[in-house]
Amino acid sequence: FYDLHGVANKAPRARLRLLAEAARCKRELSKHSTVLARARCLARVDLDGVRSRHGRPIDLDETIDRKTFERICKPLLRDVEESARAVCTEANVRLPERKRRRRKKQDGDAPVEEVELRTEDTPPQNQEHLLELDAVLLVGGATRMPAIGRMLKRLTGLPLSRIVATAGLNPDEAVALGCAIQAATLDQRCGFRSDTLE
Repeated sequence: FYDLHGVANKAPRARLRLLAEAARCKRELSKHSTVLARARCLARVDLDGVRSRHGRPIDLDETIDRKTFERICKPLLRDVEESARAVCTEANVRLPERKRRRRKKQDGDAPVEEVELRTEDTPPQNQEHLLELDAVLLVGGATRMPAIGRMLKRLTGLPLSRIVATAGLNPDEAVALGCAIQAATLDQRCGFRSDTLE
């Protein structure tokens, strides 16, 4: 909003309207490629563009596309990928070899050649004891983003059809259920054992 109008959104109610609209746009971009972001009267300015209580209202009317949204979320997606990779490594789950591209320079005006480098996530001596993934169960609201599915497909090597939220499970409730199970497991007074879930 500041980049568009040069006016900071300081009023608490206006900030809440902007945050609510951002949350709505995030949900809509999981289903659609573009969305129109609209929020009314986020600030008021006088004729000189200076913030004023009695000035004209400034509204937000912007079209946001999924590519822009995913570009903004890229650092967060990178953090999710690193966390998922660390969890799989700790759980002795086999992941496909990572492919990194490095450009190899040629002399003169020759074209640049790309060379694939493969790096393994786990030491070679542990390869025979690794588990294979059958599927990835997505839980939590952010997992509805198509970029999460694509990132997990790249990470695990599984097809997108095996990286889904199951029809019988609400992704938001699954987070609460997981927290409750973890809390009960940690609380020795409950007498709950995680092996009873199997």
